[in-house]
Amino acid sequence: VYTDKDWYSIQLGVKMNIINGGTRITKSKKLHAELKALEARRDNIQKNIAIQIKDAIAEVNLQKNELVTRERNYREALIVVSLEKQRYNRGKSSLTDLINAENILKDRQEKRDITRLYILNAYAMYFHAIGKHPNQALQLINK
Repeated sequence: VYTDKDWYSIQLGVKMNIINGGTRITKSKKLHAELKALEARRDNIQKNIAIQIKDAIAEVNLQKNELVTRERNYREALIVVSLEKQRYNRGKSSLTDLINAENILKDRQEKRDITRLYILNAYAMYFHAIGKHPNQALQLINK
């Protein structure tokens, strides 16, 4: 049995928009479209990075092969200069022949050195593509 003193009151309130004018669906579609665009952008970036890595590896290999040729040409030019000096000292060759041989040697030395720089550049491109510091190319070359 309840009396007047035993009377209690509890009140709860819940507010919910049953109809939101379609804004929730519109926002959801917009966010979904943005997500798809970001995923496509990410995929494109990943493909570009893979291409950069493959290109850099190909360039490193190309320049290494080129250096082999340049080194061989330089060594051959050294031999020719040595032979031309001997021939010149014996009077069998002219000063012009000796100077021409030395010019060829300098040209081949320059081409060899430039190819070495190209190798360093190719390694720098590779390390940049994989996200490492290009100075690591120098450490790799010196091994």
